[in-house]
Amino acid sequence: MTQEQLRQFELVAPLVETGKLPVAIAARMLTISTRQLERYLQGQGVTTKKAWNRINEDMRQEITVLKQENPNFNCQWISELISDRHEQSVSQSSVWRILKKANLLNTFVDTPIVRSRFEAKGSGDIIQLDTSWGYWINDERLNLILLLDDHSRYIVAAEFFWEDSAYNNMQMIRDVVEDYGTFRLLYTDNASFLNPFATTTASTKPTARKNTKARLPGP
Repeated sequence: MTQEQLRQFELVAPLVETGKLPVAIAARMLTISTRQLERYLQGQGVTTKKAWNRINEDMRQEITVLKQENPNFNCQWISELISDRHEQSVSQSSVWRILKKANLLNTFVDTPIVRSRFEAKGSGDIIQLDTSWGYWINDERLNLILLLDDHSRYIVAAEFFWEDSAYNNMQMIRDVVEDYGTFRLLYTDNASFLNPFATTTASTKPTARKNTKARLPGP
């Protein structure tokens, strides 16, 4: 039973139990069978589906505080920081809704940051590497490693892995080189194993996720 169905069930159950609402009509309102509704009325199987990526109140408070302390941080950057700290995927749209409710979307920025989406002047010059993860199959965490051409935005390689390891990332980079040739620059924002200055301590973890550019030698 979904959260919406549970809310409607709590409204119609007293009416059905007192005989003010027929079971058949109540079942149609909940889009379930009459037999299933009768089981629910008997207290059997009334459970709700909990979203694996539900944002609790502590995380919501942390998002608002992070924005208040860092007005230059955009929704995407905040979503990545919170996702790393809690090891739970928090989308950019979720951060946007939380900040909108807290009236923090129009926070004044002292120094505007000019952002350029397309850095490369031609295809094959710069490759972007990124990893996203989620519980997409049977509540098992999967990592999607994706590489795309910075100029054309064409996806040159993408594959699911159980682990976001250095070995799996390097295998994907090797596949791109073998299929398309050597590129000049690899650009990533979350591959700390390519950053010689990155550490794995908790205090420096956000620093390790800052933009990293790695020059790869030619063949």
